Amino acid sequence: MTKQSFRVISAIVIAGLTFSCTSPKKTDETKKSVDSIETESTDSSSSEIDTISKGKSLNDIRFANFKDKDWLDNDYIRTLRKYIDSFNSGKVKDEELEPFKNDIKGKFVIANVEPFLLGGLFFLIIFIDKPENVFTAWVYSDVDEEAEKVVGYSVRRISIDERKNELSREQIFQEMKDHPELKLW
Repeated sequence: MTKQSFRVISAIVIAGLTFSCTSPKKTDETKKSVDSIETESTDSSSSEIDTISKGKSLNDIRFANFKDKDWLDNDYIRTLRKYIDSFNSGKVKDEELEPFKNDIKGKFVIANVEPFLLGGLFFLIIFIDKPENVFTAWVYSDVDEEAEKVVGYSVRRISIDERKNELSREQIFQEMKDHPELKLW
């Protein structure tokens, strides 16, 4: 699958979303940790700006070896899944997710993924059991600049988005059937 065909698939899935012009609400989050996964506050005072290493941005290092299939199956997604599981089991507290605890118990599909300007990946995800809701997630990765490799992942934010998905559960499953690279997490 080429990067262009991936964008087409993302566009197909995102076509079911209704976009609004307002930005998502921001809340102050406290530092949380789950096993080796850490999350920290993402308000503007504590956001990190990725640096440049030897002429490469950290995202250039992070995604240098990504093939097309890697955008939909990677450790960023596995870290996000582990965080959601830990939240659902009560190991992690997340006030922003608390009102949606019953909506995020099942599996999700990636509706869109792209490198995030502040580092790592930014996702739009849809939980299959509550497909009208769209969630955004930011998963950061620490980079060993000398070795030019990723050394750890952390969920920085996951929240409900104001956009709504208009695709039904059945339509999402049909998209997954038509595009086997899409899968449930």
